[in-house]
Amino acid sequence: MKQQYVSSFLHNNRSFWIYHYPERPSDTVSRHTYIYLLDGETLFKKAMKALRCIDPTANRQYHLVLLGNKESRVHDYTFEQSQQAPFLSARELQATGGGEDFAMFLERELIPAVEGADMASHERCIIGHSLGGLEALHMLIRHGQLFNACIAIEPSVWFKQSKILRKFNSFLHSKRNIATRLFVAAANNRSKRKHTVLPLRQLVHTLRQNKHKINSRTVYYKHLQHFSVVPAAMVEAIRWLARTEKHTL
Repeated sequence: MKQQYVSSFLHNNRSFWIYHYPERPSDTVSRHTYIYLLDGETLFKKAMKALRCIDPTANRQYHLVLLGNKESRVHDYTFEQSQQAPFLSARELQATGGGEDFAMFLERELIPAVEGADMASHERCIIGHSLGGLEALHMLIRHGQLFNACIAIEPSVWFKQSKILRKFNSFLHSKRNIATRLFVAAANNRSKRKHTVLPLRQLVHTLRQNKHKINSRTVYYKHLQHFSVVPAAMVEAIRWLARTEKHTL
């Protein structure tokens, strides 16, 4: 089901789609999980295939919300403006820095519109790959109260000289209670650009030290690359999400 939304934070129209699994839930379903999928147009089939690995009789319905923004993803998924980045053109660099506006769009506009008045009773997850994974981490750090789970697949933590790592470390060492669960998937990127590969390895290492109060899981796919890792990581992440969800509301 495709819907249009006029965003006052993003100053334009946004499209989103909602799919449900199972499509015909039992009459006794009482628990709901909303999954907000960044780059929804391109990742939809992979996410639905992953959802079908979950037991459809588990008395929980999943609502997959696909966010469509092919033309504005660089704007939406970067938390600050940057003057240089290894994979972005000069035109794309000019568009960077809209990540917080996009986060406010989710928090103040889209999520209430999608979930309605009883949104506080739902489980909610955000999933992103690459720059989408970067924005998912940004949402965890700045708006973690919104989500019960955050899934970042090959997040572009190299952006802005890996500034998100410094923000994440401050977040981990803060005194706040971190209720959001975190899943991070990394691939074996045989890139000569070590400054884009090493930051993600550093993030994985930090989480594997297990010295912090965040409930996290990291998976390294040594035989897969940045794009080929998505299907396998999506399946494992969705299964992890189902295992760690609350059993009661």
